[in-house]
Amino acid sequence: MKPAGLAVPSAAAWLTAAGALPFLAGAALAWLAGPLPGELAVRAMIAYGAVILSFIGGIHWGFVTSAPGPLKGRWGLLSAATLPALLAWGALLLAPERGIAAVAAGLTAVLLLDRWAWVRGLAPRWWMRLRIPVTAVVVGALVAAAASPTVSTPRFTPAAALIEV
Repeated sequence: MKPAGLAVPSAAAWLTAAGALPFLAGAALAWLAGPLPGELAVRAMIAYGAVILSFIGGIHWGFVTSAPGPLKGRWGLLSAATLPALLAWGALLLAPERGIAAVAAGLTAVLLLDRWAWVRGLAPRWWMRLRIPVTAVVVGALVAAAASPTVSTPRFTPAAALIEV
């Protein structure tokens, strides 16, 4: 039996696991579908990853704003909670091979922000038991998709030509 407060609530566990499914499906499609459906799957993974990064940033805003004491002096914390959404927006503008890397890097970096909040008691005691496994699965799916022929042999598309950084 886990000590009180360390068990991940079942609703959070199930919904988080369900949230990883689009990444897993996207990685599978990137490898198994033809070039056009594969590219669409990768772009969908980037867009969904941007949504998730923004969502996690919002969660961190909630952590910071619900902590006891005045908000004055929490500019740094609120700024850090805003960065995932800004990174997500940038990832949407990149070519697929760079956008997928940006989302993977962003989700990995947010895990460090998660740990920072958890250590300081801003996140629930069970938070890292939820976040570490799902981040590993999602980043693994993004890396798998990035290694797929769809991404590793990109072809010219108007959207990918917008920003070649």
